[in-house]
Amino acid sequence: MSAPNRRAMLRLAAALLSFAATTAVAISVVSRRLARPSESKEIIIAPTAAAEGLTFIAGPGRVLIVDSVPEGSRVLVGGTAVGATPWSSDWKCEPGAAVEVRVERPGFKAFSTSAPCQDGTTRVSATLTKAK
Repeated sequence: MSAPNRRAMLRLAAALLSFAATTAVAISVVSRRLARPSESKEIIIAPTAAAEGLTFIAGPGRVLIVDSVPEGSRVLVGGTAVGATPWSSDWKCEPGAAVEVRVERPGFKAFSTSAPCQDGTTRVSATLTKAK
C-alpha cells in the first residue's frame, strides 16, 4: 500500500473512532435524561368534537388561563364575571375543590366546565358555536 493510501486509511480510521466515541457519549447522556422523571408533567384532557378542553401543567402556585374562539368572550369563574378571553390570573381556590368556569358571548352557546383546583397551571379552552 502506498504512503498516500496509508495516510487516507489512517485518517478514515481516526474519523471513525472519533465518531464512535462521540456516539457512545451521546447515547449515555440521552439515556440518562430519558430515565429521569420529567420536571414538568402535563396532563391533557382531550377536547371534545367542539374543540374544547382542559390542560393541566403541574408546577408551583396556581394559575388559571381561559381562552376561546371567538376571542373577547365573557369569562365567569365560580359565577363571578372576571373579564374577557384571552384571560389569565393567579387562582385562589381550595385544593381539590372544583370551580365552575363559564365562557359566554351573545349569539353563541355558552361553554361551562368544572376545573379542579390544583397546583400549577390550568388552561380552559372553549370553542363557542353559534346559537340556533
